[in-house]
Amino acid sequence: MLQLDYIQTVIGNARRDAAERIEERRIASLADSNEPVPEADRSKVFEKVVKRLRVDVQEFIKYLSDPPDYRIRLRNRRGAVVEVSIGDGSALLKRDRFAAKIQEAVDMIIPSYKNPDWDNVVSQMNSCWTHVDVSVEATERGETHLWVNSYLKGNRPHSDLETALPASHPFIYKDIVYFSSPPLKQWIRAHFSVQVTLAELSGRLKSAGYSSLNLNIKHVDRNGEQQRPNRNAWTMPV
Repeated sequence: MLQLDYIQTVIGNARRDAAERIEERRIASLADSNEPVPEADRSKVFEKVVKRLRVDVQEFIKYLSDPPDYRIRLRNRRGAVVEVSIGDGSALLKRDRFAAKIQEAVDMIIPSYKNPDWDNVVSQMNSCWTHVDVSVEATERGETHLWVNSYLKGNRPHSDLETALPASHPFIYKDIVYFSSPPLKQWIRAHFSVQVTLAELSGRLKSAGYSSLNLNIKHVDRNGEQQRPNRNAWTMPV
């Protein structure tokens, strides 16, 4: 009787393992195909992609702007969820570019993949995007304006250059508001949980109509000495 129970247990385990392998192959086949993945299987494909990336992805988001804007919501080492801007589709196709975005945002490195293997990861990822329709206000340009307006609301520009310039604080000079991009980048990360590089932020500011200037403003510092530092700053769209 005990021997029969043992045999039945072995057979049951073998059947379960075989069923799991069949299911794994089915999910892999779905993820690797160009056909739409059934809604019931999307979570399984999602889990497969997350395991391959080895980061705690919460959601893959595709904003349907022109061009589409790809983002990934993931959890960093401190447990906070941040939204990483990957950019357009070209950034997805290069593993090194994709990895750099992730590393900068959460200090984690995804595994190395050869080009054909990375193409396979991207193919599987394409089954996981949550598509978000966006209005004109919600496009990249609208989002950039939102960031800047929020930053200037939280950091009222000073007319006192002695206070503003050493601290890289927004300031008013000849009735024009100026601000620097590094503090804005930090504000975006802290208040919007979005990680962008300074180069990406500069590109977005230019596209949204902001102007970059090299300023040489003469002012008197706290020691009563005249200063005339060169400073790069941005101005609001006309």
